[in-house]
Amino acid sequence: MEQHLKLIDGTFKAEDAVNVLLGLVSYKINYHQNELFLHKEQFGSDVKNSEKRITELKELLHTLKQKIDEVSTESNLLQINCVIDIKPMLS
Repeated sequence: MEQHLKLIDGTFKAEDAVNVLLGLVSYKINYHQNELFLHKEQFGSDVKNSEKRITELKELLHTLKQKIDEVSTESNLLQINCVIDIKPMLS
């Protein structure tokens, strides 16, 4: 059964939006860096997926900073919405 959950749904000052969004992305980067270390050191397994995801997330971080800077010149208040979709994966 697919579910849609609201993670973020609100109006934020630009600096608060930066803190919330960059905090989430930074947490994901740290998660993948830890996974990368764990799998590389303990299992010697392929880590290309985590390396790729870290690169993507760093690019996202940069893009988010730019976009927030751009829109915050128009208004100090920003509407941020973030939905998480959860669905079972069939093997």
